[in-house]
Amino acid sequence: MSNIHSGHRSRLRLRAEREGLAAFQPHEVLELFLYHALPRRNLNPLAHALIRRFGSVGAVLAAGEEALRDVPGIGGESAAWLGLLHRAARRYAAPGVKGPTINRLDRALEICRVLFARAPGQALVLSLDASGRLLQTAMPALALRALVEPPVRSRAQCALLALWHDGGDCTPREEEVELAREYALCLSRLEILVPDILVLSPAGHLSLRRAGWYRIQGDPGPLWTGWLEDP
Repeated sequence: MSNIHSGHRSRLRLRAEREGLAAFQPHEVLELFLYHALPRRNLNPLAHALIRRFGSVGAVLAAGEEALRDVPGIGGESAAWLGLLHRAARRYAAPGVKGPTINRLDRALEICRVLFARAPGQALVLSLDASGRLLQTAMPALALRALVEPPVRSRAQCALLALWHDGGDCTPREEEVELAREYALCLSRLEILVPDILVLSPAGHLSLRRAGWYRIQGDPGPLWTGWLEDP
C-alpha cells in the first residue's frame, strides 16, 4: 500500500526547493529533517511536540540525543540523525569552509548516487563555484526553466546535471539529450559552464560527454581537463 503521507512530503519538498526554508514554519523544517530517519510516518505531530519542548529548530538540533529521546516518538536513530545534522551545520558554517570539490567524474557520480538515494527524483543539479566547490544541490522538475534556476540563484560558475533512470538502462532518451543540450546552451549564455551531463540508474551510469552525446559549451579551462580521466 502506498504511503498516505507521500503527497504531503512531496509538496513540502517542492516548497523547499522553490521558496527556501525561510518561508517555512519551524515545525515544517523539522518535518523535512525527519523524513530521512522516519520515512513512513506522519511527522507533523512529532515536529510540533519537539518545538513545544525545545522552543526552536536550533534548540532541537542542539538538544543532544539523550534529551531528544525523552520526547515520545523519537528513537535512537532519529535522535542520532538530528544530532548529525547539528554537527554538520556547525562544521560547514565555519568561516572559509565550503562543500566538497567536484572536478572529477568519479567524484561527481559518487555524490549523485548518495543524493538520489536520499531523495529520489528525475533530475539533480549540482551548482559549483569556479574552483569546482559545491555551492548547492537541487532536485527540480525535468523542465528547462526549473533546471536553470538553481545555478542562477546560487550565482554558480559551473553546473552539473544528472538524470535518474529507474531501470538498469542508462541510454539517454532523445528528449533527454535535447533537453540537456538546451540546458547547457542556456547556461553558457549566462556564462555558467556545464562540464557534463550524467545519467545514472541502479545498475550503472553514463557520461554523455564521454559517450559523445554532449559537447561542452565554451572553454572548459584547466580545471576540467582531467574530468574524464579514470582514477
